[in-house]
Amino acid sequence: MNPRILFVLPLFFIFLLASCATLTTNEGYQKLGYKKIHESDREYILPDIETCSNLYTNGELSVLEVFCLNDSDGLYIFGKNHQTKFDWYDKEFNLWATSEGCNSQDSCFYELKIDSNGKVKEFKYYFWINLSEGFYKVKVLGERLEVIEHQILDQPS
Repeated sequence: MNPRILFVLPLFFIFLLASCATLTTNEGYQKLGYKKIHESDREYILPDIETCSNLYTNGELSVLEVFCLNDSDGLYIFGKNHQTKFDWYDKEFNLWATSEGCNSQDSCFYELKIDSNGKVKEFKYYFWINLSEGFYKVKVLGERLEVIEHQILDQPS
């Protein structure tokens, strides 16, 4: 075997591993992946919502989707020093997405853009649910959310 390949191959794998391990995208967003809710997640969980919520997390940032069809419904964003509840950014889509569920644990995720104070400025939600895939880009405006871009592609069955 060529000695150069023995030198280059490990470097390639280290580069590949490092690029996969990063959770910050090139646009300054931090990726939050789905996490199955456990007892240790009590700080995020309101009473009686374990069966009607999804948790996405990355270190100190978390997004909790609550879809219990009551007053607690909506999107909760948790940061290092803050917690904010928002109404759905597209209620019809949000309730459909949470009721259908993602095709796999990795097929739905959030990317959050935060400011220097650790507050979320905007986020992207990527999804692949049933035969539909796409994204929503949402701006955080104080206590409300505004969709600034979205795309949904339905794949033929």
